[in-house]
Amino acid sequence: MDDKERDKSCKHIQQQKAKNNKPLVVEILIAVAKRGGVENIIKTMLDTLESPRMHFRVVQLVWEGEPWLDASVEFYPLLKGRNGHNYQEFACCYAQYMQSRQDKPDVILAAGWPYMCTIAREVVTALGLSGKIVSWLHCPIEQYQRVGYGSYEQLMSADAHFAINNILKNQFQAKGLSPIYPVYNPVDYPDTDFPAKEGLFHRLLFIGRLAKEKNAAFLFYVLQKEKHWKLRLIGDGDERHALQQLAQQLEITRQLEWVGWRNNPWEYAKRSDAMVISSVYETGPLTTIEAWGRGIPVISTPVGTVPELLVPGQNGYLYAYNDIEGFRKILRKIEQQNFVVPDRSVCRQKVQPYQRETALRDMEEKIRQIADFHPIETCDAKRT
Repeated sequence: MDDKERDKSCKHIQQQKAKNNKPLVVEILIAVAKRGGVENIIKTMLDTLESPRMHFRVVQLVWEGEPWLDASVEFYPLLKGRNGHNYQEFACCYAQYMQSRQDKPDVILAAGWPYMCTIAREVVTALGLSGKIVSWLHCPIEQYQRVGYGSYEQLMSADAHFAINNILKNQFQAKGLSPIYPVYNPVDYPDTDFPAKEGLFHRLLFIGRLAKEKNAAFLFYVLQKEKHWKLRLIGDGDERHALQQLAQQLEITRQLEWVGWRNNPWEYAKRSDAMVISSVYETGPLTTIEAWGRGIPVISTPVGTVPELLVPGQNGYLYAYNDIEGFRKILRKIEQQNFVVPDRSVCRQKVQPYQRETALRDMEEKIRQIADFHPIETCDAKRT
């Protein structure tokens, strides 16, 4: 390369460096949030990836006053109270917020509802912004469509799409959505070995929100027929009161242990035979991966990534939705010691892509690819 060509190359590199001297600004746009799996994922992402090179902020369209982010996070709740709002109001208040910002986002992660993509697109287009919009769904598309939160048409407003499992990836491909970036929701593994299971405890473990889609009521009907089994529930939610009433009706209150939300739920997982998932739909759930990382078997409906990772008889069992007798057969296998306790090292190897640092560094690189915001080589070498 001669001096003229080198000067031209260096000038281009220095222009890119000027751009990259400021952090890449990533804005997470979410409709509603409280406590749960998606919120934990966002918190973990911010905790891991926030740096002088990448800055995050969260914009929540509807806030009900419940804090779920650390005080250090840049957080903008736009409307208060869940009821009485509409799409036009969402788009209007987001546009007003965006106009007030000096540092416009380089990337908008439209989390949750597909409608977040069209709201972001309306604002980006109206204000003539260059930020890229990335859809980041955490439920099957049909579930959003069923409750009126958008569908494929709205996803077409995005510039790119994060797919957290093969189900979403295949759905996107079938509808011609592109580009698609497979990503993994991050989980933390324990620093120390989880105690080896000794004996049979006749105790099942439920971790998660007490919401209708989690279908915890199904487990209550199982317990009604299995009087010697108990269930420890770690979590809380809108369905708790209804579930407590159901427990009284079924006369199983003594078989239940209501733990509530805990910062470290796995401290309460000891002396349990298996973790149970009864959900009607999920895209993860992350708790299954966290359980396997601790050597805890999982009994689950065929939701989300579970069929991709669960090997029946090795690290858990699958049962059909609301199949009480099928679930009871699995309990017989546990009682008869026909249930192999999974090897923790094997489980970790299988879910390695979900490990916090691995998953989030991969996501960081994909965000930078979408934004075309890569680290730039230096041009300080002396000419010879």
